[in-house]
Amino acid sequence: MIEYIYTINKVESNILLKISCSQIELNLVMTEKESVNLIENINDANWNRRKSIKAGICLDSNIFWCMNDDKSISLLIGHDDETWEIALIIPLQIINELEKETGYNNVSNPLS
Repeated sequence: MIEYIYTINKVESNILLKISCSQIELNLVMTEKESVNLIENINDANWNRRKSIKAGICLDSNIFWCMNDDKSISLLIGHDDETWEIALIIPLQIINELEKETGYNNVSNPLS
């Protein structure tokens, strides 16, 4: 199993997120509003129903987040969630880390 390291920093009204492991490092930026929307709604963003959440940018491209059936998260980086250029599958833990580091507590829609 791949071990990911998440580094999250708040700068003004933005969230700087670094996702890294031994094979890749991804740096992205999202607004606090986008991070709250992501935390609140990731459970409903199931790709099998063609739902995703636009939250953040990387390489001047949008990032679309969706939940997979195995409770992993797909990050789709590109123009839209159908014609993306880069895709990564990462553990759901990233949402928990984002919630913890931003101080947002989503009691109405807890992650499992």
